[in-house]
Amino acid sequence: MSSTTVIVNARIRTADRARVPDGAVVRDGTVIALGTSAEVRKLAGAGAEVLDARGATLEGAGGEPVARGTTGALVLRGADGAVVARVG
Repeated sequence: MSSTTVIVNARIRTADRARVPDGAVVRDGTVIALGTSAEVRKLAGAGAEVLDARGATLEGAGGEPVARGTTGALVLRGADGAVVARVG
């Protein structure tokens, strides 16, 4: 059975500085979509866990940018840089 987490209301750090999505879908440890919170909620479907980031920054556990296809641990960091949640 697959595990899907939808992250909404986040500041997602990507390599494209012109576009800062605020939503992501993570399925079985892989980022499968980035977009607005509304877009990713629709993509995830029923039964997905929804995690409200409340403005925290989403990035790779080593500080790397997030992209579609990213695998491994992701972290949400608060304004002070402290990890507030881990995904994957």
